[in-house]
Amino acid sequence: MIKSFESVYKELEYLFIQKLPGYIDITNKEHNDGIILKPFANTNLTDECLKLPCFKFSLEEAEYTEKDRIIENSVFNYSMKIITDIQNKKLYFWRYTEAFRQMIEETEITSNITEFRINKITDDKIIFRIVL
Repeated sequence: MIKSFESVYKELEYLFIQKLPGYIDITNKEHNDGIILKPFANTNLTDECLKLPCFKFSLEEAEYTEKDRIIENSVFNYSMKIITDIQNKKLYFWRYTEAFRQMIEETEITSNITEFRINKITDDKIIFRIVL
């Protein structure tokens, strides 16, 4: 049976809303080159973008293969689409990606997530894999 994503939603919201701004600040300090990333304006994962920069958190797909059924895993691919009004969007996107990557590598997950990693990157999205 596919496991509910609801059980980890609160932890992900904490990571994106509370922890990620600290990693954005760390990225700014590490580069110290005049390019300053602003924290995202989101106050929860389902906010509509009213202020920029912001992100759109979306389910790309949920998998439940035969192998996953046997080992009782549920696999979710979510994305974080970064929306800014900055001219040089690519540079800023990669800096935000760097902050996000550092956050997921350094943060200990306390819920029933067994895997949380970047799975794919597109023009303006970070797609990450969550296995429960």
